Amino acid sequence: MTKIQRLILAIAIVGLAIFLGCASVQDLMTPAYIPPQSVEYTGAEPTTLLPFTTLFDLRRIDRKMDFVYLGKKLEYDFLKGVNAVHIMASEELQTAIFSPEGPIGLAFPMLFGGTLGALLIKRPKDRTADDYDKAWVEGEQIGYENGQETGYENAKKEINETTKNQE
Repeated sequence: MTKIQRLILAIAIVGLAIFLGCASVQDLMTPAYIPPQSVEYTGAEPTTLLPFTTLFDLRRIDRKMDFVYLGKKLEYDFLKGVNAVHIMASEELQTAIFSPEGPIGLAFPMLFGGTLGALLIKRPKDRTADDYDKAWVEGEQIGYENGQETGYENAKKEINETTKNQE
């Protein structure tokens, strides 16, 4: 064998060893199908070196899909946390508005009672101004029952007596 033949044989053996031993070269030479949805999801080019898609391109697209998914998952987790903060703030606001001490909690019973009063619906023992006028004319003493004072006059009298006793 001549020197040139030995050189060509050595290059061929080294080339064959590289071709068979190096997975990247094998991936680059192996054709593969890349689904269009995968290419659309990643936004990457389907081919790099050769005019047809190879296993190398498919693995590159697959890694890019993992990267895009991780970015979207991080964005999802961040937005989920932001929503949780806003939900808690809104629940606190809801509690403040609709609690018994809040504006709705205070206004609703008054609104309900005011509506009933405006519709002239009264409780069974309620007296109207006409009832008091009628009783005055008839000489009846409203505020006294069985000879005992009741209501405001009785409370006023008790307060005066308590204040006198304390002095």
